[in-house]
Amino acid sequence: MAQPQLPDDFDVNDPDVYQDHLPRAEWAELRKTAPVWFQQQPVGRDGFQDDGHWVLTKHADVKEVSRNDAIFSTYENTAIIRFSQAMERDNIDMQRVILLNMDAPQHTRMRAIISRGFTPRAVNSLKDALSARAQTIVAEALEKGDGDFVRDVACELPLQAIAELLGVPQEDRLKIFDWSNMMVSYDDPDYDPTDGQTASFEMLSYFMAMAEERKENPQDDIVTKLVHAEVDGEELTSDEFGFFTILLSVAGNETTRNAISHGMHAFMQNPDQWELFKRE
Repeated sequence: MAQPQLPDDFDVNDPDVYQDHLPRAEWAELRKTAPVWFQQQPVGRDGFQDDGHWVLTKHADVKEVSRNDAIFSTYENTAIIRFSQAMERDNIDMQRVILLNMDAPQHTRMRAIISRGFTPRAVNSLKDALSARAQTIVAEALEKGDGDFVRDVACELPLQAIAELLGVPQEDRLKIFDWSNMMVSYDDPDYDPTDGQTASFEMLSYFMAMAEERKENPQDDIVTKLVHAEVDGEELTSDEFGFFTILLSVAGNETTRNAISHGMHAFMQNPDQWELFKRE
């Protein structure tokens, strides 16, 4: 196999690579010459005691690996590609309790239970409320005249949506924002490395308490459906519910916020597309 022509210091896991631009040229080179490529890295640099990992750059290969958990596992090393150097193996193994890092049959069981809460009817019932919230968020940002788009708009919609979805009081949504930021910012110089563990514990405690409260006092919301859903006589325990809501809160909040922010940035970089969007 031909060796890809890449910069000597190229590392698909290094956030600094993505700070200024997406490395599309390097990805194209990998797809052309080495679609299955081994990324060398110092032992322990990303929290794993090995000398690197395989990188897939073709959609068909990624799809095949994602479907074949008899060979490829997220349980072994999790679906997270990068931890801090100080991450201990015991703490990596603790990530296995999150749905993202489970293999079948445990993953299948959890999905079956959770799907009882996320039926089309349950999700569609939130459509009008979330549409109204989106309109209000934009109107309030417009009325201010200036501000921070990420915090005032991009952050607010997913936070309010998650709060609406899980029955979290809207006044508590900024707790989810702060906890989520701390949990994904282990290599951000603005955060202490221990903040993530503290945030995980606080969020887990918050949602476990919510699960216990809904078991005692059911309401017409998705949380109640989840904590009472059964498959083959099994239901989610309070800690399983807590870990699932951590996944939902962090993934649904942080990723959606970034998607909205990058989308607006793309419009600013391509004003013709902004005009097309407004027109059509």
